[in-house]
Amino acid sequence: MKRICLPVLFLLTSLFAVAQHPVSLTPEQRKTDEAIDSEIIWPAVNDAQHNESTPDWESLRKNLSSKYDVACGNRAVIRGKIFFNFNKDWKVFNECLVEYTEKYEDRGDAHLMNKNAGMILQHSTDKVQLQKALTWSKMALDKEPDNDVYRKTSDDLKAKIASL
Repeated sequence: MKRICLPVLFLLTSLFAVAQHPVSLTPEQRKTDEAIDSEIIWPAVNDAQHNESTPDWESLRKNLSSKYDVACGNRAVIRGKIFFNFNKDWKVFNECLVEYTEKYEDRGDAHLMNKNAGMILQHSTDKVQLQKALTWSKMALDKEPDNDVYRKTSDDLKAKIASL
């Protein structure tokens, strides 16, 4: 089983952090999410990798939900699962990325929506996930209709869906 080293995890964090959070999140909620990631999620992920185990996601969710709120706990655990499963368990990674994108991502961020669509395109063969990714890709194209990268993602998603 491959381990993701801490620098790679921080790179992944920065990719998600650079992307705008959903419009519905306040600056205070964003700050709380960032603190939870650095103080709770990353240490849990790092410990699990060193022990060749999996974080106790349910315990983390319960603790975070009681300390903050249920939505905050759910967001944090889904983000943690995305980072933990990157390059290890694409099925879980894809499920979590789809859930997070559907519930929390900023739909107005064309780059982010296309990036997430591209990740699903690259790592999923699930038709439902691919169709959701195509929806995200269309959102990106609607924002920037002349963007060839977004058009390629959309075309590739359509082709992959048609081949299934």
